[in-house]
Amino acid sequence: MSAPQSSIVDQALDLVDGIYGLVDIAFAHDLAVVFSDVGSHDAARSITSSLVTLLTGIHEELPRTEQLGTLGALLGMIEPFVTVLHELLLEAGHQLGTRAVFAVLRTRRPVELAFAHLRTAARMGATQPVDDEPRTSLRLAVEALLGNLASFADLLGALDPLPPELIESLPRLPHK
Repeated sequence: MSAPQSSIVDQALDLVDGIYGLVDIAFAHDLAVVFSDVGSHDAARSITSSLVTLLTGIHEELPRTEQLGTLGALLGMIEPFVTVLHELLLEAGHQLGTRAVFAVLRTRRPVELAFAHLRTAARMGATQPVDDEPRTSLRLAVEALLGNLASFADLLGALDPLPPELIESLPRLPHK
């Protein structure tokens, strides 16, 4: 039994859309600035740069991806990085209040489900060929995500992290 190609590509598109939404939330709630306040600026910058690098490689590989299983494996490589980015954004959101926390949390479940469904569907349809039209749609979606993520990485690069001694002296906001 094999998974229909459309469901695999749909899951891949849902995944890319979910990550795009996560980055939008980071912009909307100024979470990049909060990274400096909580001392996770360097980690956020590193993980975002790593995601940009991985997604650039995936974007370049998509035109040569012949099988759906390979497509799932390519996108599965970013899962640990997306998980860490979620955690960092959640930590930063706690400094701002419940609105930011809920916004980050709302993106987590759809992304986790897309990763899980993509893994399962890719295994079931591992040797099915990838058609040009869905591959092109996915490539364009990854391209849009790359632009958004690269902008976030640039913003993180433009912000200077606060010195650790200053971070320790800052009063902590109570969790709202």
